Amino acid sequence: MEPTSDRRARLPAALALIAAAACAAAAPLQAQTYSGESPGIIFFEGVNYSGQQRDFPDIVTDLARFRFNDRARSVAIDERAWELCEHADFEGRCVIIDRDAPNLAAIGLAGRVSSARPVMRPAPPAPRLALYPTTGMAGPPLELTSETPDLRPLGFNDMARSLRTDEPWEVCANAGFGGRCRTVQGEVSDLRAIGLAGAISSARPLAGGPAGESASLRGRTAMFFAETQQPACAAGSANQDCFQRTADEFCRRQGYRESGYFAIDRRRAPARLGDVLCLR
Repeated sequence: MEPTSDRRARLPAALALIAAAACAAAAPLQAQTYSGESPGIIFFEGVNYSGQQRDFPDIVTDLARFRFNDRARSVAIDERAWELCEHADFEGRCVIIDRDAPNLAAIGLAGRVSSARPVMRPAPPAPRLALYPTTGMAGPPLELTSETPDLRPLGFNDMARSLRTDEPWEVCANAGFGGRCRTVQGEVSDLRAIGLAGAISSARPLAGGPAGESASLRGRTAMFFAETQQPACAAGSANQDCFQRTADEFCRRQGYRESGYFAIDRRRAPARLGDVLCLR
């Protein structure tokens, strides 16, 4: 039998090992470093995929159950589009994203996400503009579904007298979207009403990209537009107030109340609105 003195000598070391094991079991799990791949959706406590994280393979109805309510400031997603909502059970303001978001402040949801779910969206129809050679939408039309900087190759330069479109388009008097330009939507039975009768040489959709693509992400109360191509300052004075007014006007043309976020693309002259988040 081991002497009592030897057993007592080993007792403090054994107690230390037990205490260390207990502390390790009680310590919270540390978030793994984001690897660039997501099996579903990963919420990060900090911007740029930093800090604590929680990942879910599918629908999460209430992040409070996972002690992560209103904590996410960046998010990584798989190949699906995801709807992020500010309240549990997909209530409140929701925004749909189709790519990783390094800073949720860009869509107004930093520290405000409580639920999320993948969404299946049918491909939206291509934006369509029909130009007619006579007033009253009569005669064989020329139908456009993408940005057209010059109508001359299509044999329809300066020929339109009326038009019809369900989506907002910009039509311009000169090729390359120069000269006098007007934003149109719905029916214009006589283009003299906007000063472009027999004077349209270029046209482009304002809320969409090439046929079969979408430049917007729609939520219940918000819509995100990418690469709007809208001149950044309609009033011609390049300052922040003018940029804000232009972004607000753009959102109102889309049926929204105002812009919650916008970026300015200064790579071209004049500067243009880049990404715009419109709010109801």
